[in-house]
Amino acid sequence: MMNMSLWNRFWNRFSSIPSANRKKVSDIDLDYWKNRGIRLILIDCDNTICKYREEGIPKEIANWVKKAKKKGFKIVIISNNKKSRVRQVAKDLDVGYIALAFKFLIFRLKLEIKKNKVSPKQTLVIGDQKLMDIIPGNIIGTYTILVNPLSEKDAFLTKIISRKLEKLFLKEQF
Repeated sequence: MMNMSLWNRFWNRFSSIPSANRKKVSDIDLDYWKNRGIRLILIDCDNTICKYREEGIPKEIANWVKKAKKKGFKIVIISNNKKSRVRQVAKDLDVGYIALAFKFLIFRLKLEIKKNKVSPKQTLVIGDQKLMDIIPGNIIGTYTILVNPLSEKDAFLTKIISRKLEKLFLKEQF
C-alpha cells in the first residue's frame, strides 16, 4: 500500500489547484512572494497580461511588472502564442520572453528555470488557464497563481479544447 504522504505529494504535482487565486495580476502581493524566496516569475501573455488579440497592456499590470522588477524579480513571459505577438508585449514591459512554448510539455518551463539558476521553489508561474499554466507549474514543483482571464475572447484552440476540458474535468472554482 502506498504511503499517504507519498500519494499526497504525487497528487499535488498533477493537481489543477493553484497555490493562490487572484482576480488579476496586479492583485498579487509581491512582498509576500519575495519573502517566500521567489526570484523568477514565469507569466502567461494572452488574457493574463493583456487581452487576447488586443494591443496594449492595462496600466495597473504594467505598473505591477515595473514594481516587480524594482524588487529584484526576474520576469519572463512564457506563452504558446507566436513570436511576433509575445516579443512585442515583452518589449513593451522590458522583460524576457519565450514564444511557442508548448507549456503543457513542461520542458520549456524547466529550461527557463535552469537558465535563470533558480529552483522550482524559487519560481512563480502565473496564468489564466489551469490546463496550460497551473498544472504544468505544479508538475515541475513551482508555486502557481491562477488569475481570471482579462477577456472572454480566446484563441480558437483554447476555446474549444482548453476551456472546455477545464469546465468538464477541473471543476475547482474561485
